Amino acid sequence: MNADGSGLKQITHDDYNDQVAKWSPDGSRILFFSDKTGRNQLYTMRPDGSDWQPLLTSSREDHSASWSHDGQRIVFTADAGHGMDIYTSDLKTGETRQLTTNALGTPFWSPDEKTIVFTFRREDQSEIFFMDADGTNQRKASYSCRVPQVSSTRKMQ
Repeated sequence: MNADGSGLKQITHDDYNDQVAKWSPDGSRILFFSDKTGRNQLYTMRPDGSDWQPLLTSSREDHSASWSHDGQRIVFTADAGHGMDIYTSDLKTGETRQLTTNALGTPFWSPDEKTIVFTFRREDQSEIFFMDADGTNQRKASYSCRVPQVSSTRKMQ
């Protein structure tokens, strides 16, 4: 598609839910999710829609993902049956590593790739956290408070 919205071209032609496409930093691949296996899984493909490659093979339900700036790693959230967790995957070695539990939203790499920013949820509060790229040194970047609730007597709780 051109910058002005013209030239729109469909690049997947299947009965699956293919979604959330993101360009690789060098523009050679597109990262996306497909439910081709019956659950959301991460794939890459060429910009013309060919050469689908599963990024990971697991029983997890993969969700929000981001490329590292050098295109060598992916950070993503996935549900392995006990809630959302953050993982990284090294595309050269194939190593996947769990970094957190109970994380939400899309994790992102910092420009120097030493830090990952993510959202963490506890009960009815969501807060923004940073952690080192290896999952250590998790620290809160925001301080949220609970959303006020109005009781049936119209008093704030």
